[in-house]
Amino acid sequence: MTVSAIPDMARPVMVHGFSRVFGDAIVPLVKNFSAMGKLTQQMRDMGLASDMIMNSRIQQLADVTDDFSRHTMIERGLGAASDTMGMVSVMAPWNTAFKQITAVVSMNRMIRGIDAEIAGTISQGERTYLRQNYINKEEGLAIRKMLDEHGDVEGGVQMPNALEWTDRNAYDVFQAALNRDVDRTIVTPGLDKPLMATSSEAGHHVFQFKSFAIAATQRIMLSGLQQKDMAALNGMLFAVSLGMASAAFKMWDSGRGEQLKDWTIEKWLAEGIDRSGVTGWLFEANNMLEKATRGNIGVSALTGKQPMSRYASRNAVEALLGPSFGTAANMLSITCLLYTSDAADDLLCV
Repeated sequence: MTVSAIPDMARPVMVHGFSRVFGDAIVPLVKNFSAMGKLTQQMRDMGLASDMIMNSRIQQLADVTDDFSRHTMIERGLGAASDTMGMVSVMAPWNTAFKQITAVVSMNRMIRGIDAEIAGTISQGERTYLRQNYINKEEGLAIRKMLDEHGDVEGGVQMPNALEWTDRNAYDVFQAALNRDVDRTIVTPGLDKPLMATSSEAGHHVFQFKSFAIAATQRIMLSGLQQKDMAALNGMLFAVSLGMASAAFKMWDSGRGEQLKDWTIEKWLAEGIDRSGVTGWLFEANNMLEKATRGNIGVSALTGKQPMSRYASRNAVEALLGPSFGTAANMLSITCLLYTSDAADDLLCV
């Protein structure tokens, strides 16, 4: 599960660029680990990167947070199991770490943007970045004032000390801006799914485990196209490269590693794009189409008709209608195998 999240490492680069990620997060982490630890603790105190406690990402990916009501004992048990799975699979620690890194980069970029706007030297791109994250010039002035009064610098690391701020509105804007930027960078599905995915039981089943692909369409693909700068291009290339690494590991882990030697360049590229998430639901739709047509229509038809590895173990029903319907189809197939006795019955099962 966590191997599938390897392309997350490219998201801060895609949004902020290599120089900001290394200058504001990686280098301070190496040079002044204790100061970065204090800063990330402040980020957690603001309600950011709380997956170690809330397990929000794994629950949202699995669609187990839709109902807010008194649950049965079985439902509470399943909720506890999903929380435990978040730790056992390392998804919660992984997500927390990258959200903390992203929060640090976002905070420093916002502060520099605020200072540049106050000085009248801000670029159009950075002004757009501030406005996208709810910060106008007046609120920027209020945030700068709170930083001057309560913030400090420790070992070259900016400490906002936001919980000590006396201007509640400035704190709310600052916290909301960071929360929004972190959740769009390290994709955490929210109100991205279509209404039919949440308004009916059938929709729940059909769209189960597809929330990430739907959210990635807006938060990765469309935002990257709108961003249209070198950071977005570098991040996409980095994400596709990491997607290739993820696909190779998955093949090896499933005992199909010997097939890698037959992959063409086109196949590697298609797998990297699919695993990276940069195309959102487009490759998800492609994978469904390939499964339904046995690979005769889709990207695999252009790459030697080798099916996408991510859907290799799914039957056509599961690919189109979700894992619940796929499980029912598998049970029906098993029943047919157990109780059929002649070719006519086998044909009926098929």
